[in-house]
Amino acid sequence: MWVGDGKNSSDGYGWYLASVQLTQFLGCGCSKYLTPMTSVPYAGIFIGLGQRGSITAGNSTNNTFYQNYFEGLGIGVLMSQADENTFIGGSAEANSVYGIVVGKDCKVNTFIGVGLEANPVDVSDSSSYSTYTNCYFGNILRIGSTAKQISVVGAMIGRIEIQDGARYIEIKNSVYNRFKNGAKGIVDLGSAHPLLM
Repeated sequence: MWVGDGKNSSDGYGWYLASVQLTQFLGCGCSKYLTPMTSVPYAGIFIGLGQRGSITAGNSTNNTFYQNYFEGLGIGVLMSQADENTFIGGSAEANSVYGIVVGKDCKVNTFIGVGLEANPVDVSDSSSYSTYTNCYFGNILRIGSTAKQISVVGAMIGRIEIQDGARYIEIKNSVYNRFKNGAKGIVDLGSAHPLLM
């Protein structure tokens, strides 16, 4: 299922998942290039907290996303309060700000074989216990100042940025400076890393 028009502001979303649990999404997306739109949503998908009636229903948890695609927006995937979700394959690319944002109130999210390219920052992750396995980041993988115990394994990366305050970041069996275009290098201002490269 593909969605189209949405508000072109920071609260405009193609998909809005609030307190969604135990759901599978296969081949879903939001792309201004593949779906004609009058108003392009700011974020392709928002995954966070919501209410049922007047009761807060908790974080969006234990959802699985197979081969989903978010392109040509401000942010492809925006996660604010999302735990134990899994992304397999798919892509967030050619977005004007970020490919994927994982907020500080998220934990234990997994990304397997996800491709990110042509975003100024491919991933900005400020969460706890995120795992990236066999993903590629054509430009910047940014680990935020509140991040802890993020694991990146088997990745191809343009540039790695680990901000001051990030703790226990593991990057192994990965390469950076991988692409001819885009940002390159590694900046590590974090602390107490068990294994870096």
